[in-house]
Amino acid sequence: MDVLPRNGIKRKVNVTIGNNIRDPPMSRIITTRHGEKVGYLYLHSFTASQFDNIEKHFLKFKRAGVNNLVLDLRYNSGGNVGDLVKLGSLIVSQEFDGKQFVRLEHGQRYEDRDEDYAFKRQPQSISASLVVVLTTNDTCSASEAVINGLSPYIPITTVGSTTCGKPYLMELLEFGDKTLFPVTGKILNSRGNADYEKGIRPDCRMQDDTSHQLGDPREGMLKTAITFLETGSCSHSN
Repeated sequence: MDVLPRNGIKRKVNVTIGNNIRDPPMSRIITTRHGEKVGYLYLHSFTASQFDNIEKHFLKFKRAGVNNLVLDLRYNSGGNVGDLVKLGSLIVSQEFDGKQFVRLEHGQRYEDRDEDYAFKRQPQSISASLVVVLTTNDTCSASEAVINGLSPYIPITTVGSTTCGKPYLMELLEFGDKTLFPVTGKILNSRGNADYEKGIRPDCRMQDDTSHQLGDPREGMLKTAITFLETGSCSHSN
């Protein structure tokens, strides 16, 4: 089929029937050329349907001895703060239990809604020593908050393209018979930072590779992530 990307250059791609971006979370364990076990997790959104059994993926990682994670958020536009906290808590060491992960900070009219969210101890936590996040312009809101929130605690590397740039809160407010979702504040990390209104730029730039299935180690973004974990460089990026 013909695909017309944002750069306006038409190209042909082969489409194989299989998983699409609205599928449930997908995980696999990839062995690097050095014999290290790397966990790969794809998440489409931060919603109840995606997080009902999220622990089982991390239990699989933990049992395999995984401590480096590739988190695929390339199509993840965000969602619930509670799911954001659960994911962060499953990634970091249990020793971070109770430490501030993110802070919801509102405007002056709604300061009473300000709230700190801490890591919560999870038995399935993998105590990741390094996380590589796969990103595109569709990586937004809670997905960006994961990157920003984890960065004070563990090394985070991003592979792909610049994220959408939405550090803002949008909350339900009732006005009589009207319901609004205005921007009411920001999602800060433990350092009080949320400076990515123009998006989070990738450390390793790589286009989304639609010629391979998600989770395939030959797929361009994942291949670059694995190369980075093996060598510390972005040698396959473009």
